[in-house]
Amino acid sequence: CPFCDEPLPKNPSKKLSELLLYFKEYPGVQKREDSVNSLALYLPFSTTASFCQQHQDEKIVIPNGIKKGWPTKIDFRNLPKRIKKHFSRLTDICEGTIASNFLTIATLEWKKQGSKLRNITNELSTFEIEQPGYYGVKGFEIIFDTLHRHFLSPHLLNSTTEYAKPLPIEYYVRRVLLPETALCLIAEDLKLSPNDVQVRKTLDESRKYGVALFPDEEACLNESSDEEDERLNRSNERKRQIAKKSLLLRDGKEEHYDETISTEKNIDTRLIKSGVKSKMHQKSVEISEPMPIVPIKSGDRKIIKQTGEQGEILLDEVDLNTDQSVKN
Repeated sequence: CPFCDEPLPKNPSKKLSELLLYFKEYPGVQKREDSVNSLALYLPFSTTASFCQQHQDEKIVIPNGIKKGWPTKIDFRNLPKRIKKHFSRLTDICEGTIASNFLTIATLEWKKQGSKLRNITNELSTFEIEQPGYYGVKGFEIIFDTLHRHFLSPHLLNSTTEYAKPLPIEYYVRRVLLPETALCLIAEDLKLSPNDVQVRKTLDESRKYGVALFPDEEACLNESSDEEDERLNRSNERKRQIAKKSLLLRDGKEEHYDETISTEKNIDTRLIKSGVKSKMHQKSVEISEPMPIVPIKSGDRKIIKQTGEQGEILLDEVDLNTDQSVKN
């Protein structure tokens, strides 16, 4: 590899080959003179990290997974129907008639750390448990959407909320119902019971393989246009949240992130540092979903508002000449 000097796979995928050509012609690319690699080039690590991760996956992670017999193709179009077949078992888990190790872990984590679990560091450190084994990120999106559409539907929302307590309902879906669904799907593939230790072992060991082989791409589901639009909206919002967490973590701002506040790239992060969250809580504003923060220029001032079910909230007013807050 011209960027990390690690060996490339002997038979790289078409996507990897195209990426290599792309980065070789990337604006600002420079030759590295201090390397024994005659093909060595330099670009910032943040630019080439995904490429280097992919060639390592293609050389090591994917071949090892294939040797273990994990699938190289999955019928994602049919996945929602397969998930629905397991709604009965998932309902039993909600009602407590079937024990769930994932529920036990999630409840203990919540009791121990509570709202701190929404901090970026905790989210990313435990995000792995949400990955459905070899079904990958593509499978994650479909499973999450199918569960969301059923268990958070108008006629089940109240009961699911009660079953989830003390956990927030979306946290419950991601940390309990989603991995339980993954167990059911893998058990079905292996023709074993979801309680079989081999099923859980496969789920845990095949996560990196799934992420490598089935990355974040839109699945072609056989749905009506309205359902597809709804699915894409939820999927895209979820992706934006994950992307923001990764960006903030990379920039060293994890201590300022909270899921209850959605920040756009060009908004000054001092809004979060200066106690916007606590002011919101003092006003008893309940935010069930991230709300957009909108900057509006008015003369020589920038007015920053947040709009939601409770109406508009004035977060800050900034003098464009001094970049200082003028809000009392």
